[in-house]
Amino acid sequence: ADIDQEREEGKLSRLLRGLAHAVILTNDSDELFVLASAAVKPWTEQNCTSSVFANHVTLTRNDDEWLQNLGAIRHYLYPVHVSREFLISPSVAASLHLLLFRFLHRQYSLVARTVTSCISDSALSAEEAQLWGLLALVKGDTRPDAVACKLAITRATAGEQTHMQCAWNTEEELKAYARLEQLVSSDCRLTVQEELELMAMCDVDGEVSAAGGSDERLQNRASFLTAINKAQHTASAQCTAHVHLGPHPTDSGFDSTPVPPPYYIPTKSPLPPYAMSV
Repeated sequence: ADIDQEREEGKLSRLLRGLAHAVILTNDSDELFVLASAAVKPWTEQNCTSSVFANHVTLTRNDDEWLQNLGAIRHYLYPVHVSREFLISPSVAASLHLLLFRFLHRQYSLVARTVTSCISDSALSAEEAQLWGLLALVKGDTRPDAVACKLAITRATAGEQTHMQCAWNTEEELKAYARLEQLVSSDCRLTVQEELELMAMCDVDGEVSAAGGSDERLQNRASFLTAINKAQHTASAQCTAHVHLGPHPTDSGFDSTPVPPPYYIPTKSPLPPYAMSV
């Protein structure tokens, strides 16, 4: 019993990590809830890769504009799932609040799990808009999982660009993802289809011309993913991906200039270097 209690307390502790403004509540049915204040405005260094305070989040509780944009209810009540593994968001504002704090505290696997509940098909309220706007704080986070999470948010909000436009450049994030894909955790990694959809948003189709196109690495990856996607939907075991390797260096003039003797070759021997004529 003590082991089970310690295990459950550990799960609850992980759920509250990064939510210093929240408390756990319970009712007569032993159901658990997390109550978080909506009145706190988070702030952190925007350049997440260079600041020594990159992971330090400051909570501001007296920002007048922030408080004025809140609704009549100034808190978010999240039911805790029976597995104790995640929180259930009751509204878009609550989801955006959770997404923001998870991202600022680099809890990328939880960010990936929260993304799909943050979509609104109507104009954002003032409360939702200020939460969405603060996601610009993670624009400079270049860690592999952060790049994947930003792309997941871009894809999820692709149909709501009039009121949920992302602060980062999608094509630049795709280039970073192509470089860092092997370092992305399984919780955050994009599927082949998801990555192709994002590339289509940036007009990257994998058709690499002899001139090279926009970005060769991205075009080559699009060609590779297109071949994989085709192989998954056909009976063929082989598919061809056309890639462009860029300009080839020539060996014109290489090693053609004669070296005047003597030609000294350094040695680790204690003896003095010897001379060799060529």
